[in-house]
Amino acid sequence: MSVCLMVVMAWLAVLVALPVRAHAGPTGDGIAQMATRGAGPADGLAPLPGDTRPVRYKLAVKLDAPASRYFVQSMVDFEVLKTTQRVVVHARDLKLESVRLAAGEEAQISYDAARQQATFAFAHPLAPGRHQLQIAYSGSIGEEVEGLFKVRYPSLSGGEKQMFFTHLCCIATGRRFMPQWDQPDLKAVFELELTVPAGLDAVSNMPVAKRDSLPGGWSRFTFQPTPRMSSYLLFFGAGEFDRITAAVGSTEIGVITQRGKA
Repeated sequence: MSVCLMVVMAWLAVLVALPVRAHAGPTGDGIAQMATRGAGPADGLAPLPGDTRPVRYKLAVKLDAPASRYFVQSMVDFEVLKTTQRVVVHARDLKLESVRLAAGEEAQISYDAARQQATFAFAHPLAPGRHQLQIAYSGSIGEEVEGLFKVRYPSLSGGEKQMFFTHLCCIATGRRFMPQWDQPDLKAVFELELTVPAGLDAVSNMPVAKRDSLPGGWSRFTFQPTPRMSSYLLFFGAGEFDRITAAVGSTEIGVITQRGKA
């Protein structure tokens, strides 16, 4: 599996034939209009300051399906390009519980809702070079195709089931899932650990490196690190899946379906 798996999984959310509300972001015409008039802060497209850039995101995500929320412990390696006392990232509709440097200093958090940006201010300057942010945050799992969303569908055995997917592109949807440098040119490596209710499967851009059964009815999937890539390519899905595979030379081709429809 590779980053291209996200294409298969994104379409799976459509193919299960469910009433999913459409993404409410800009259409192609809307994007063209913004390009013509210039992207203003109210569009959420204002660029970041440019004094920092991401290197690696490590995300430990836990899905609380009954509460329609998810909780994340994130460690973000980033590079400071010139001395600064603040780190500015994109964030939208997230509850940031705490932000601190690996060395221990806690940040003062502020939001600019119009720009869809969060600022983490520190008492001491950050020198050029590599640093790490430790971020604890949570978000809601909605039914619009933005960020992390859920899909309801009738199961083959009767009753209603749910699947969970991410959709992090094109405009301003990724920042609804995680605080990040949400610009395609600011590439990074992603390491994902996903904890879901036992009985659910999980897929992401990369193969599963390890699967653990946890107390309390949970399963934890640890995925191999991705290549260095744009943040909008990050993808994962969780649900009751079947998988069909075939080998083409040394490459395995896989298709994921709703369980029972392989």
